[in-house]
Amino acid sequence: MDLLMNNIKKIKQTLFWYFFLNFFVKNLYYFFWRFLLNFHGTVLYFLWFSKKRSFYDLKGKNYLILKNDPELKEFSKRISKRIPNEILEKIKADMISGKIKSPNETNSLEKTYTTDIFFKIDEKTREEIVDFALSEKMISTASRHMKIFPIISRIILNYNIVNTNEQRGAMLWHRDAFGYKSLDVFLALSDINKDSGPLSILTKDSKLGIFTRNINEKNLARPGERGKIDDEKVNSENNVEDNIGDKGTTVLVDSYVSYHKGGNCKDRERLMLRISYQGVDAIDFRKQENEFLFNTKLKKNEINSKFKKYTLFKRARILNLFNFKYRLIKFYRMMQYLENS
Repeated sequence: MDLLMNNIKKIKQTLFWYFFLNFFVKNLYYFFWRFLLNFHGTVLYFLWFSKKRSFYDLKGKNYLILKNDPELKEFSKRISKRIPNEILEKIKADMISGKIKSPNETNSLEKTYTTDIFFKIDEKTREEIVDFALSEKMISTASRHMKIFPIISRIILNYNIVNTNEQRGAMLWHRDAFGYKSLDVFLALSDINKDSGPLSILTKDSKLGIFTRNINEKNLARPGERGKIDDEKVNSENNVEDNIGDKGTTVLVDSYVSYHKGGNCKDRERLMLRISYQGVDAIDFRKQENEFLFNTKLKKNEINSKFKKYTLFKRARILNLFNFKYRLIKFYRMMQYLENS
């Protein structure tokens, strides 16, 4: 069995396997994903862009970093002013004392270094964040990249405190293995320097997208570090961009495809808003009933817009039958070309 697995691993590092994926598997699967799995989202995509829409153009890449966009800077300053320091200090004290734990073992190791505070801020601010996530420009940006109308799956307000332990968890290079294609918005609500946990993106893109994987990913590591890569095993020289800059600096990234890391704060805390847009096949959706999770004033039976109802409430429950979504993840992993850089 070990000999068979080693032979398969060698095959998956060959040019033959790369070209097989690039010219055959990738194109067939894209058609299946877009026009079958996400048929509803594809129809809405064409209807949405039947009108001219404003969006941020990733220009065929899997990431874009915006450092001086006036709209994003103004929004960031407005939101950050509404988060009292007293709340942050209380949360920080609870993290240090161990009162706040994370289900992610590497996050809670000795001391939790990051926590989601979205539901700890006031309702008005939460509503404004949801309005931003629903804005035409952000929806159009995600839609243009994914080539389907997107679903908002997560809104997270990450508060990272100074890390005094080893690099771990999301501080290591990784991808978010939740599906085939996505767009994440990471908007800095605090100024970011090299010692305040910048979000870094590996700029080297593969034509294979999800059908490629770095051979140095950890597979037998403790929970929270599976799929992660240590710095010394990544060729990051002249191959990294980050969000170092003033508050409002924003990273748009397909986190399923692009390797990224961040949150290793060395001298001060970091506040980062994250909004995730995904297709129906993603495995990390929370259960959604009549009220939108992140703003309960938005009720499914009161929304008339087919676009708004879809992006807030769409769930393809049939894809959960027979663990189909997880079988897709296994399929990507089984087929992936193994890179050594």
